[in-house]
Amino acid sequence: MQPQTFLLTSAIATCAFLAPQASAEDFYVDLGYAELATNENFVTNYTGSKLDTLSGHFGYALTPALDIEGELLIGASDETSVALSGTYTDTSNGEIRQDVGRTTNRLNFLAGGFAKGNLPVSERVTAFGRIGLATVETERDFKFETTTSRTYKDTGAAYGVGAIFDINERYYARVDYTWYDLETPDLSAANIAVGIKF
Repeated sequence: MQPQTFLLTSAIATCAFLAPQASAEDFYVDLGYAELATNENFVTNYTGSKLDTLSGHFGYALTPALDIEGELLIGASDETSVALSGTYTDTSNGEIRQDVGRTTNRLNFLAGGFAKGNLPVSERVTAFGRIGLATVETERDFKFETTTSRTYKDTGAAYGVGAIFDINERYYARVDYTWYDLETPDLSAANIAVGIKF
């Protein structure tokens, strides 16, 4: 278990122990925007990718301090970048050149399930930590002399932190940051959303 995962699991357990007196609605759902970033480009190791996504969460409060939560991110935009495929010698003048093409990266979906521990810090603000599993499907178009498309799917651990800001008894705003520990590549998402409890 990675140190971050261990610490977050401990924090969730602490939240469940410290906040049994908090009040909460049973179900909630929120919609928002998340910027999904990669530690490295989908194609090369030189630059990172950032994709705009639509985010959604739906959850159920097992106790006031512990929720189970589902997450869905859908790609809202593609990212296009220049990629180098290799070098060759121009037979007309002997110069060494590089093949230059374009790659387009897109998120088809990212879906996850989490245990979410809540700890009130004021009357209207609740901090939380969450840990779970996520599955991501990405698609990449390589355009050189021809266009080749590839689809990749991966599943791995996910963990994050955030806060809930109650607007009133039913409506709230949410901000959170989540790390997705996947094979290729690792992902992270900064999310902002508004939601309703019912």
